[in-house]
Amino acid sequence: MTAQLLVCDSCGARNNRTRTACVHCNTNLAAADEFLPDETKLGDVNPTSVTKWALIASVLLIAVSIFYHFVITVPNLEQARIKAEIERQEKLDKEAKIRAEEIAEKARTDAAWLAEEQARKQRETVQAEARIERDLRAAEQTRIEYEARRATEENARRLSAEQKRMEYEVKRATEEKARQLQHALTNCLRLADQAYSVRWDENCSRLGLPARCALPSPAVSQYDLSHRQTRDECYTRFNTFK
Repeated sequence: MTAQLLVCDSCGARNNRTRTACVHCNTNLAAADEFLPDETKLGDVNPTSVTKWALIASVLLIAVSIFYHFVITVPNLEQARIKAEIERQEKLDKEAKIRAEEIAEKARTDAAWLAEEQARKQRETVQAEARIERDLRAAEQTRIEYEARRATEENARRLSAEQKRMEYEVKRATEEKARQLQHALTNCLRLADQAYSVRWDENCSRLGLPARCALPSPAVSQYDLSHRQTRDECYTRFNTFK
């Protein structure tokens, strides 16, 4: 059995008899009406005709390949390149936008942090100034209290010294007064005793008796009573001496 080939009317390519479409250009082979014998039977065909058809088929195949390359492959590659370039540019734009947003966000964050830091430093400065002011007022109050305490202690010391001096003077005056009273009382009692002895001896002399003689009882009683009264006057007088 001899195999046959079917030649495509569009591109001239040889196809197997069993195919319905061209293997190269995909053209429908139903309208093809020219058949060639299989290469195994080329001995029965004109070699010149076979060579011519082979060259035509080769040229057509090359033309189809070139056409496919420049019309389909090259545009597809260019489109793919353009698409890739567009995608790359979009990616770069997106990344640039993201970087710009990140930079803007960082700038806002840095600005907020800087404002917060300045506010914090300002608060710390105000607090430090207030603390220094409080410390100064406390130190001034402490100094005032210390001066007041020193003045109070000094006044108390002076008053104490003055009081002690006055107490000492009063004590000295009291002791001096007591001494003077005692001395005056002693003199008064001594004079009373002397007066009693003198009167006693005078009475003895009038009676012609020696001193310190024994007198009659009425005279003795009168002299003793007068003596006691005189001594009592001394005690009364010098116990209230001023």
